[in-house]
Amino acid sequence: YMSDYLCDYSRALSIYEPALEYSLKHYGEMHNITATLYNNIGMVYKALENHTEALEYNIKALEIRKKVCGEEHIDTAKSYNNIGSVYKALGNYLEALEYNFKALEIQQKVCGEEHKDTAVSYNNIGLVYKALGNYSEALTYLHKSLEIHKKI
Repeated sequence: YMSDYLCDYSRALSIYEPALEYSLKHYGEMHNITATLYNNIGMVYKALENHTEALEYNIKALEIRKKVCGEEHIDTAKSYNNIGSVYKALGNYLEALEYNFKALEIQQKVCGEEHKDTAVSYNNIGLVYKALGNYSEALTYLHKSLEIHKKI
């Protein structure tokens, strides 16, 4: 995790990939630890701008989380957000919005309106609207994110 955080992505992968193998062997495919490792590897690939790999790993994480944690779980929402961010990076803005709105809906139910994860979703949606050139919608969502961050 620290290598990922410090942007040493090769080192992060050299830690995450064996950890994923271990998790698959000891916990199996349908375990939240396995999903977290798929998620982390996917986000490293996104940072490396390998969006095809990023999408593949993040979709695996989402599928597992929906089965293990359920549709209305914060980890499931995080997977939706991560997939949305990959679609945004690919320029697939409508798909990005679809996934970001799913994340927002879950976060509002699970965490409430005044939560950092809800603010992240508002921010992500705002950035997609900005990329689409819909600046008034972008401002609406970015202001919602800012207001939540100020409160918390």
